Amino acid sequence: SQGDGFLTKGVQAGHGWNGMDNIVYAGKLGASSADYVVAREVASGDLYRYQVGDGGLFGGRKIGHGWSAMTTILAPGQFVGSSYSDLVAISADGAMYAYAGSADGGVYGVGRIGHGWDHFVQSSVPGDVDGDGRLDLIGIREDGKMFAYKNQTNGWWGVARQVGHGWSAMVAIS
Repeated sequence: SQGDGFLTKGVQAGHGWNGMDNIVYAGKLGASSADYVVAREVASGDLYRYQVGDGGLFGGRKIGHGWSAMTTILAPGQFVGSSYSDLVAISADGAMYAYAGSADGGVYGVGRIGHGWDHFVQSSVPGDVDGDGRLDLIGIREDGKMFAYKNQTNGWWGVARQVGHGWSAMVAIS
């Protein structure tokens, strides 16, 4: 970002990503001070992490398998109460699952934490929505209403709070 609402010219950060989806900036994973991006390999359903560096993304490491049913992967930072960054995923049937981060930069399943997300056309962790220093969740339903969910850092989201409407025309949010 140039700080004025415009972006600088992009640079290539990697290659061979045509077989990956659900590419998400995950921040710090594990005890490392490095930042990471996670991505799902479509053919296998395996989840990989890639370190963010000055020259792009490198050091792909498999950190999970069985992610084929997940339509959305989110990175809410510290979510389940550990000292490591965690992941949340939404499956095709609308169930939401939490995955706790571990010291080695991997993730392990905590369990199902919600349902009904198949009625949402988009969801994102855009940052700290309510100003408490935690990364919160927003979701846009099929009717275009946007809801915010407070990150309680105990493995649960707070009660849905409608924060907008008319979002059905949007193709992507971040």
